[in-house]
Amino acid sequence: AAAAYTRPGDVDPQAVKAIDMSTQEADLDDIRILALHHHLLPVYNPVYKTSYNFDMVTNAADILEALRRNRFDLVLNGHKHMVQLNTLNVVHHLTGGSLFLDLPPGEENSYNVIDVGEQLTIEVVYPSTARRRVLHCGPNPKFFGGRHATQ
Repeated sequence: AAAAYTRPGDVDPQAVKAIDMSTQEADLDDIRILALHHHLLPVYNPVYKTSYNFDMVTNAADILEALRRNRFDLVLNGHKHMVQLNTLNVVHHLTGGSLFLDLPPGEENSYNVIDVGEQLTIEVVYPSTARRRVLHCGPNPKFFGGRHATQ
């Protein structure tokens, strides 16, 4: 049997500082997305009815604060590929699916479609059945003049 993967992710402190530097000249109404491999929030496993928190980035709190400070909108990550959408401090955190993993019973391979327009829509697509499921659909605050003006 294969050993469980227990090595946590880590983001170099210089990379966390780069989040600040990369947004200094950006327009506040621009959509801000961060993509990384490991999770910033625990991922719930419905089979074992528990969370995978050992797969979180070890310095997740530093990154979450940088995201809040720099008014990010969306975080994309994978690693466990158990589709999940959470919102923390107005930032959506999407754990995306995978097309080719051997997943636990009850989970299907999938991918995500993100549409940024008047509505911010995040959906999961299951190619084996062509089924689609909307995870989030709501007004895109930045499309209507920016939610950040009042933060």
